[in-house]
Amino acid sequence: AAGTDQTTTPTPTPPADQTTPTPAVAENPSTQPSADNTAVAAAPATQPTDAQADAESQFDQLEKTFIDNDKKPLDQQPLTDLQSGYEKLAQSTVLPESLRRMCDYRLKVVKQRVTDQKEYLAVKKSQEEMKQKQVALQAEREELENRIKTSGIKYFTALGTLRVSSLQQGAGGTLYRLTDPNSGRTVIYIRSEDPKLGALMGQFVGVQGNVQDEQALNLKSIAPTSFEVVDQSKVNVSIAAQIIPPSMMPTGGTASVGGAE
Repeated sequence: AAGTDQTTTPTPTPPADQTTPTPAVAENPSTQPSADNTAVAAAPATQPTDAQADAESQFDQLEKTFIDNDKKPLDQQPLTDLQSGYEKLAQSTVLPESLRRMCDYRLKVVKQRVTDQKEYLAVKKSQEEMKQKQVALQAEREELENRIKTSGIKYFTALGTLRVSSLQQGAGGTLYRLTDPNSGRTVIYIRSEDPKLGALMGQFVGVQGNVQDEQALNLKSIAPTSFEVVDQSKVNVSIAAQIIPPSMMPTGGTASVGGAE
């Protein structure tokens, strides 16, 4: 009877559509990456490395060009190309900071050289133009001299009657005067150490030489390279000069540079 009174509690049976979920084993992404994840992770690391290597290669090439041309004349240096190259790299976002600073430094040097190069070329151009003018003047002078020789005209720096000067100051020889044969007034002075010139005293002579200023005496003189007696009657016919006595000038002008002594 005691056994029949005791009943057992039945174990509940889950519904047919409810099953106990089996715990899922989580995959470790660090040990088991998928092929897609590997490609995505590797792509960002490869691209900037290639760009940086390319920028550094450009920098090395610019540095080589800069150094190779550093000793060349200023007008032969490719400064425009260097400036544009360094400006581009100085703004690069993939070039290391140290190399960008180096680009900034090179830019300052190159820009200064660009300015110097422009000034140098301007001076060089001016010198070439001046040289061309001198060549043209020399050609014109030779043409004039040949024309004078062909026409039979003899040309002197100055003409006049030779007299001694009473000044005799300054160094470099005896001081003479070329005077107007009609008035006796001084046309120009002559300073020479040649004793042959003194032998022509009182004669009408033609003198070749360079006109110079004697500031101590406040006068102009000629350092003669040659001189000779000339026929006064042939002046303005077959004899001409840069400086001639006023009384012998066709226009009646004045060519004297000093008074009578």
